[in-house]
Amino acid sequence: MNKNITKLFLAFIIAILPAAIHAKTIAFVGAQNLSGNSAYDYLGAYIEGVILFDISNVKDITIVERSRLEKIISEQQLLAAGLTAEGREKQSIHIGRLLAADYLVSVDYTMVGSEASFTLRLADTATGAVRVFSSRGSTENDIHSLAEGLAKALSGKDHVFVNKAEKRNLLTLRDMTPGSVTLYCNLVNAEILLDGKFAAYSKGNLYAPLQIPDIDPGTYTMKIRLSNDFGMVKLPEFTFSDWEEKITIKPGRATVLRSVIRHFNDVIYEHSRLLDGDYQLTDKNSKIRTEKDVSFIDRTGKTIPVKFTLSGTRTGSGSTAECVLQYEGQKHILKISKESPEVKKKIGKIKIEFKLDTSGSQKDKISLDITRTDIRQGMHRE
Repeated sequence: MNKNITKLFLAFIIAILPAAIHAKTIAFVGAQNLSGNSAYDYLGAYIEGVILFDISNVKDITIVERSRLEKIISEQQLLAAGLTAEGREKQSIHIGRLLAADYLVSVDYTMVGSEASFTLRLADTATGAVRVFSSRGSTENDIHSLAEGLAKALSGKDHVFVNKAEKRNLLTLRDMTPGSVTLYCNLVNAEILLDGKFAAYSKGNLYAPLQIPDIDPGTYTMKIRLSNDFGMVKLPEFTFSDWEEKITIKPGRATVLRSVIRHFNDVIYEHSRLLDGDYQLTDKNSKIRTEKDVSFIDRTGKTIPVKFTLSGTRTGSGSTAECVLQYEGQKHILKISKESPEVKKKIGKIKIEFKLDTSGSQKDKISLDITRTDIRQGMHRE
């Protein structure tokens, strides 16, 4: 009797063993839009839904629950796109073990004309090896074909998910309700361009926005152009261009922007004057001493250390002043007096003007101006 039970048990184990050996567990880590246009983000969830529905019908494949997957990925601070990137094999193995998954599945997609191009990656969490499946088209069947390839790779069997009668176009799923732009801009009558095409003129009122309606959903480059004197300055290089920004228009929604655009010469003036200092000597306050660091970053990105110490004295015979300046560690001494009231000197990438004004009867004035010479007014027109 016991022998018969044992034989039956062994027969049962042998019968189910092949299924146990070939059963696979997968984790779908996401679908990433590589088109550069957020208007196609909606396809990510759709792709995931179709593939998971198809694979759920394959009895030899188990899918990791979405809630558990999101928890693990969040804890590990990983992006789905990074799990199968080059050099991430160890990371895929680590995450696979945490999920108790044999494989990680991810999909990248982009738009090629009126079609979508799909790339499915299947990462083996035991070895880190990656298999790639591709598909291209505009219907749901193009996603089903990816699922068919995935199912065969995992189960070793052919599965049919493509429905030839299904002609639903993926792009018709997209919400094309027009959006709009609400723009606050300080320039008057500047041209506003979307992807190089004229859209409107600016009003020049930061408190009364301009509305640009009826814009198809998608990602655009907005440019605001008035003349060659207004726009953006890239620091520290001091390169000049029109104001420009990437914007995303969402279906039926307004995108709000604030654009404060300055005259290039104003920006140059602001950064060129390292010091504009006036100091007074009187009978009551007959001595002064001050020091300051006026270091700056030049156009190559190099920090130029500049420090100075200024001292001055007023006596009955006349005022005198001295400026000890250190430029990149080198000391330079400049002196002024009633007899020699002005010194101008260029040192490296700066210019110094040191003056003494004794024309007042009650006070003498010392002026110390330090300006950069590697930037100048009007350089944006050169």
